[in-house]
Amino acid sequence: MKIYPNPANDKITIENSYSQPFKIKMYNLEGEVVKNEFLLSDKIQINVRDLSNGVYILVFSSAKKNIQEKIIIRRFNYQTQLNS
Repeated sequence: MKIYPNPANDKITIENSYSQPFKIKMYNLEGEVVKNEFLLSDKIQINVRDLSNGVYILVFSSAKKNIQEKIIIRRFNYQTQLNS
């Protein structure tokens, strides 16, 4: 799997290098599922604007393979930077 950008801001793109569909679950570090998606083709974009800054675990599951990847959501706060 190729996942980019990482860190992400508003969306992530996942490229499936395997010739099989995957169910995708995204977990926060508390173990809560925050996204459920299906990867049925070779590429998908997932909107992550509704997620807070932090680290998330992507779990890809198929009949033949299970994969885990880490993604970071980081938004630049212009107001904070201007006040520094």
